[in-house]
Amino acid sequence: MRKKLAYILVSLLYVCTSVLTCQVGYAAFAGGEDGEETQPRYSYTSFITAYVAENSDGDADCTVTVHGKSSATKISGYMYLEQYKNGQWVQYDYWYDSVSDSTMYMSETRAVTSGYKYRVRFSGTVYSGSNSESVSATSATVQF
Repeated sequence: MRKKLAYILVSLLYVCTSVLTCQVGYAAFAGGEDGEETQPRYSYTSFITAYVAENSDGDADCTVTVHGKSSATKISGYMYLEQYKNGQWVQYDYWYDSVSDSTMYMSETRAVTSGYKYRVRFSGTVYSGSNSESVSATSATVQF
């Protein structure tokens, strides 16, 4: 029930943001390939979202949110902005963050080259005391 409620709230937030700002952007939940919304069963993680949108300046707004369960004590990881070039995904830029909390929010803006597709990918670790699990998410693709 909590997963369903979280999914509905994130979806509603996404729709409101898209409609109100008239930006092109796509969100995906953890584990998805090219925007496929799937949610693996994690032990310490409730859900992850990865999002990329083109802002009014033509730059890429990149966002990742990791929500750990109440047992989560630390979250760390890399957010990658990837460009689809010459038939493959290549790293365009990346950022690292680490928090001693059960929720991590990463948001960065990066100038990009128009005419290419971009996506955001997250790879990180959620800790519960001395235990940990690897987590990941990939946004849908956006044409700039």
